[in-house]
This record gives sequence, structure tokens and C-alpha cells, in this order.
Amino acid sequence: MFPGSSQDALDNYLLKKSDMSETDFLRASRWFDVWRYDWRLFRPTFNFLRTNKIPVYGINVDRKIVSQVFTDGNTDGLNEEQMKTISPERDLLMDGYVQRLKQVYGAHSDVSKGKAKGIAGFVQSQAIWDESMAENISTILKKHPEKTMVIIAGTQHTRKDSGIPPRVSRRADIPQASIVNIYADTPPGDPKAQADYVFMSSPIYLEPKGKIGISLQPEKDDKDREQLRITGLSHAGKAKDAGLQKDDIIISVNGQPVKNMEDIGIIMIDSMPGDTLSMTLLRKNKDGEPQEVEVKVTLSDMTKPPKHP
Repeated sequence: MFPGSSQDALDNYLLKKSDMSETDFLRASRWFDVWRYDWRLFRPTFNFLRTNKIPVYGINVDRKIVSQVFTDGNTDGLNEEQMKTISPERDLLMDGYVQRLKQVYGAHSDVSKGKAKGIAGFVQSQAIWDESMAENISTILKKHPEKTMVIIAGTQHTRKDSGIPPRVSRRADIPQASIVNIYADTPPGDPKAQADYVFMSSPIYLEPKGKIGISLQPEKDDKDREQLRITGLSHAGKAKDAGLQKDDIIISVNGQPVKNMEDIGIIMIDSMPGDTLSMTLLRKNKDGEPQEVEVKVTLSDMTKPPKHP
């Protein structure tokens, strides 16, 4: 989930090298930029790691690097500092690797609609992921040969035939085992080729989070400071009834300053339908003068009902 650039935050929070709070950790590690998934899914694992002061290493590369290579089809657009964070050695000829990625590429319509320069960008970006993680893993284990390292990564990355494991083996002679969670409704065609051990577990579904019911646009003010402008209000939410208006600028939520989408995500991380948020807004009056407005919004459950089978 984390690139190496999040390492200081991981050390400070999980090894308790400082009195960093969970909120501070999410900001410092750039969770909403580097991973984006609902923190509630991962919180129990990280709480366990923090309680037991287990070292955690960010082995990934920054998302911007992978996106750049995916778009360009090569590494020419990366600067010198970015090149230092990726593995110089990338094996694209591993048995079945390109064939497997072609299937994944074709199955994602949003990938194949011209966002990348053909399959080349997709294969190169995936190889950078796998090889760089393998490079970081082998480097860490060489520094700590007495330790056992547990890698948490996506199913395709942990494949023992063409994912991270064979790339680690190329760099270090260490015993490995690949353990994969197979969803009960999507078993692989050949699990023996994919992993040494498999288990079956149904997906975890969290309670839907409460939503304000607004669309937001990040922008800069006339002093080049970040701010969030409301660009729309949902008919399914309660924002309009609470008094929010299009073009309002959000100043704070529950007394906490808001500058960007990360601020909103952190403040609302545990907000549920029925909860009330106090919001301070900046709004122009009839004379065009900005004024502060206080409103309270009751959050809504705006999840769409499941489709009929």
C-alpha cells in the first residue's frame, strides 16, 4: 500500500517514535494519494502492528511514476530522482507474463481507451511495480537476514509464477511461499501455478459511510492557497435543505480547517448516516462581499440499491 517515500511516517506511527496520531499518520503517509482505499479496511491490521511495534516497510513506488510509464510506454519522462526509486532490472520475458497482462489489459475497458500507448505502457508499468517491489524486498532482507518478511500485496503481484516471488529469487537465495486469498465466487483456473497455499474468504463489506451530498472542485484562491468549492448538490442528499449552495467555499468542518479533498476524507473517515457535521462556508452576499456562513448537515446514506439479478 505504501511507497518508500512514506517510510518516515510508518516508522513514527507504528514504532511509536513520536506521539503521531492516526490523523497525522494518514496525512504524513499521504494515504489518500498513495492508496485511496477505505482506511477502515486496513485499520485493524495497522492497529495490531502498532500495538506490537512490528516494523513495516513501504516497498512500492510512487503512483505518479507508474502512471507516467503507463501513459508514455517507457521511462523517458521520468527524472533522475524518480529513476533512482525504480529497479533498473526488469524482466518482461518471464513465461506467461505478457500473455497474462494482455488478458488483464483487454478486460479493463477504461485501460484500453487510449489512456496509454497500447499494451506497451501497461506491461512496462506492471513490470516496474513487480521488479521494484522485489528489489526493495531483497534489499531489506539482506540487511535483516535473521528476519522473516511478510509481504501484503495484490493477488497478481504475489503470483509465484510471474509476480514478485521469482523476481526476488533472482536477487536473493531465500525460501519463499505465496499465500493467496481466493474469493469463493472467482476461483483461478490453475491455483497451483498461482500460489503455494490458498484459502477462500468472502469479501468484506463495510457499513456505508455517511455522505454530505455535494460535488467539490479543488482550486486555488487569489493568494495561491488551496480551497474547495462546491460545484453541485445531490437531490438524494440533505445538503440543500441544510442551506449549502453552489459556489460556497468550505472553510472548516467540525472545527477542523479544510483545504483539499484529503482534509475532507480524514475528517469524515468514520462518519455514518445520521451523523451531523458543522460546516463553516465562505459565500458572497448580494453585494458580492464574502461572508462566513454556519450550517449543520445531517449525513445521508446515498448508496445505490443493488441491481435486479
